[in-house]
Amino acid sequence: MPRLSLTSPVGRLTLFEEGGAITALVWGGKSAGQPTRILNDAKRQLAAYFAGKRKSFDLDLAPEGSAAELRVWAAMRAIPYGETRSYGELARALKLSPRAQARPTARGESLSARGRPRLRAQSAPDPAALPPRDGRKRRIGRL
Repeated sequence: MPRLSLTSPVGRLTLFEEGGAITALVWGGKSAGQPTRILNDAKRQLAAYFAGKRKSFDLDLAPEGSAAELRVWAAMRAIPYGETRSYGELARALKLSPRAQARPTARGESLSARGRPRLRAQSAPDPAALPPRDGRKRRIGRL
């Protein structure tokens, strides 16, 4: 599966592509294989997004996950640009149990290849804090 890494304001990100669609966007990682047109286009769109020149994405996406994860990611895509929701708010809106709140997966995903950054869904009560995988606390602006 080809993948392409990029530097962003929230750290190093890696895009994954399979079958002509973006399947994941994760923190860290490194490029592998030849960059495809789809990966290069996604990288350009992310760069424009982080530069404040783009508020949405026009990419073919093929998220891989359980039915519940797909529901959560669809709800996250519906969060308007510049707004955030807590994981609890998403869980309540989707009528999920508190134990099933939408949290980044163990694979270290931070941004969703589903068209919206996961940074729009954050743990309450501090919506500006995002704990990276190395345990340090990092403050971020609203995306």
